[in-house]
Amino acid sequence: MKRTIAAGLMAAVLIVQTAGCAGPSKDNELPAPDPSPAVSAPRQVNPNGVESSEECIVRDDLGEPIWTGQASGELTAVGDALQSIVDSHPDLATGVAYCSAFEGVVIFVAAQETVLLESIERVRQESPEVRVIVDEVPAPLSLLIDISTDLMSQLGPEVGITALGPDVHSGGLYVGLSSEDSRSTAERFIESHLIKDRGLDLPVRYGVEGAGENSLDTSL
Repeated sequence: MKRTIAAGLMAAVLIVQTAGCAGPSKDNELPAPDPSPAVSAPRQVNPNGVESSEECIVRDDLGEPIWTGQASGELTAVGDALQSIVDSHPDLATGVAYCSAFEGVVIFVAAQETVLLESIERVRQESPEVRVIVDEVPAPLSLLIDISTDLMSQLGPEVGITALGPDVHSGGLYVGLSSEDSRSTAERFIESHLIKDRGLDLPVRYGVEGAGENSLDTSL
């Protein structure tokens, strides 16, 4: 799924409505389920006691996630269940992604709310052999969509930003650039409208559109 986001709310909403668990796909389809069970792996926990996705999602030199292999049917079902939780609570979470070797699945949460954690725990109990990682991010999907929509409405062609939207892995924003030369102008725009105007210091990932497969990493 390309990360090209047209200006305005509709583009952002369309991406969210078709969003799901990240993984390699063609024409927005998941790879065929593999009958072999998901493989367990050592867990890594961040300072807040919440497991981190950093060691399960491998990235290339451009910072894009890499996937090898295929998801088992059971892993796919768990990913679908977790994505349904995100769809029901976009004010508490951002999205879901498979680990790079399909050895588990990550759900990115912005708040340690009981209703959210209990829903995740039910999924874990129903499929205890599938590794489920809960990773904490600074902002939920609903806020990131609102910010993206607002920023896109203020863009002029001179800024050099061609795509803008939520980055579910970081709980921040992805900003697509027309060229590397436009980076400094784009950074000033984002800093002015995001940090100075809103008082938000969110992660922002920049990338030149067309330089690689800029996946939104949210499509099941």
